[in-house]
Amino acid sequence: MTAQKNDLPKAPQLEQAACRVPIPKGVSGECYNLTVPESRRRQNSRTIVLPVVIIKSTSSKPSPDPVIYTAGGPGVGSLGMVRGAANLVPYTKDRDFIIFEQRGTQYAEPNLQCPEVNEALHKNRELNRSPKNSAKAEIGAAKTCRDRLSKMGVDLGVYNSSESAADMDDLRNLLGIKKWNLYGISYSTRLMINYVREYPNKVRSIILDSVLPPTANWDETGIENVVGSLDLIFNACSEDKSCSVKYADLKNTFNRTIKDLDRSPAKVDAVIDGKKVPVKLIGRDFVDLIYNLLESTGSLQAIPWTIDAISKHNYEPLKAYAENALTSSGFIWGMRYSVWCTEEMPFQSQRKISEMVKRYPNLRGFSIQGTFPQICKVWNVPAAEPVENDMVRIPVPVLVFGGEFDPDTPPDWGQKVASWSEKGYFFKVKSTSHQAMGRRCTFAEMPIAFLNDPDTKPDSGCLNDIETIRFK
Repeated sequence: MTAQKNDLPKAPQLEQAACRVPIPKGVSGECYNLTVPESRRRQNSRTIVLPVVIIKSTSSKPSPDPVIYTAGGPGVGSLGMVRGAANLVPYTKDRDFIIFEQRGTQYAEPNLQCPEVNEALHKNRELNRSPKNSAKAEIGAAKTCRDRLSKMGVDLGVYNSSESAADMDDLRNLLGIKKWNLYGISYSTRLMINYVREYPNKVRSIILDSVLPPTANWDETGIENVVGSLDLIFNACSEDKSCSVKYADLKNTFNRTIKDLDRSPAKVDAVIDGKKVPVKLIGRDFVDLIYNLLESTGSLQAIPWTIDAISKHNYEPLKAYAENALTSSGFIWGMRYSVWCTEEMPFQSQRKISEMVKRYPNLRGFSIQGTFPQICKVWNVPAAEPVENDMVRIPVPVLVFGGEFDPDTPPDWGQKVASWSEKGYFFKVKSTSHQAMGRRCTFAEMPIAFLNDPDTKPDSGCLNDIETIRFK
């Protein structure tokens, strides 16, 4: 099924359809296509198709208020959750679990894939382009993608949180659901906050993991957040007897290694499809590698070892980093650009972003989304209404988790959002990074207790069973 032309029936419609991602054996599920207007403000708007998977409750009398989940990013497809649907048993014991593919993402029609951008990012590495030439290639690729999507008739200005919230509410209405429970992670926490602002009477409760508040200016604080998380790792290592002996003065080793790599770049042979690709890596690449490790709970324990190894010219971690950079497909870039250039960049200060970079000269050129101000100029979508960057009074109970070491969405952001509800319950999860609900305690035990009784703060005793990081 493809996006419909102007002369065909208008949305919303919901039709049972073939599953885009196979439902695991032993799991009961149904797959649908939701058809909605691409633009709700334009009379002759074409329609778009959004896949939906409902993992059915195992109860003979399920609760009438299902959970709806959608992924983060922005620009990450949600249907990957279907492959792990067997893990949803705690949720489906009493209610259906709905997995919703946002407009513009992987399995939606159209999706806003930008293979041009992926190609530019890969070529930047393969050709060892300078930072200036790399940025030029990435911005040019984004413009090429924009021009191609626009010629296809895609209205890039309507791929945003407000329209996605309206898509969700069309789905709720077509399924005959009076109220449901929202489950968001990372960027989709912002989407869920947006939804409850616009449809407050349709929500029973909210579960948020690694919160991106609408009030946060992410690009103005991104490097600061990474540095804060990395300092927590340095402190944790210094307080650990074994780690402090193995990796004495880790912070100075980190800063020294950045300078060393700038003076003498690491030269590695990345192996791609059996072919050796020589790649040079400098200080900012080393910082980016450590940032990538910081984002994953499972990689936190390896950070001191990785810093020490690279400082001693063991470049195997950088080789793996280069191979990933040469092959990864990244986000659905067009979706990411449309959301970010509508809702985030117009409300941020380029001066403050530049000042933040200058505050950390030891990081030597490391940046997060460094090309986005220029890309947003060529992406050329209208800014969101200012209200979409304001705090939201949340009229229902909300359960919020934040990872102790999260460099992307610091736990204090989650604590702030929890305070927007009279029944907001916030928990900082130790030894954990982004996606703090990756443990049984935070994925099953506490959320299920909350869903069963949202008016009561869930018992957090299981958080005490989480072990302190054991560094490699």
